[in-house]
Amino acid sequence: MIYHRLSLLPDDVSIIDRKYIFRAAEEKSKEVLISYNELIEILIDITIFTLTIFIVIKFINRFNRKAQALKNKAVKRLIIFSSYLK
Repeated sequence: MIYHRLSLLPDDVSIIDRKYIFRAAEEKSKEVLISYNELIEILIDITIFTLTIFIVIKFINRFNRKAQALKNKAVKRLIIFSSYLK
């Protein structure tokens, strides 16, 4: 999705060559930077990961609620059945 929108950029603009510099290179230290390409990739990965975890937890909660409902229904049937035996 995002790459399709980025393809609408003019030909002289390349996202691969763009970068954000946190700290410029000095005498004894290297330049600290992140490229926009890496940043977009990381954001997409995080979004996919969190969405996957959300869906898995949602399914687990749904199955737990169904199991609890079946358990409650079975207990009610057992109580009704035991009341007939008295």
